[in-house]
Amino acid sequence: MNSQTEHIAAVHAKAPGGIYLGEGDLDFEAVAEALRGIGYDDYIILETRATDNPAEAASKNLAFLKKLFA
Repeated sequence: MNSQTEHIAAVHAKAPGGIYLGEGDLDFEAVAEALRGIGYDDYIILETRATDNPAEAASKNLAFLKKLFA
């Protein structure tokens, strides 16, 4: 852990303007690049909207983040 990440306990991911991560107004590619740039490799907490199928939504959001950070 470097000095830029030692005080970050977790990152919260939200989709402003969308239902699922990656569908809203946030540039997740830029966020991922910034997190990689400071060496962050810890928790990412999903803060997403409620849907009629929470398991499907969680799976879709997790797949998006896995692809983004692969």
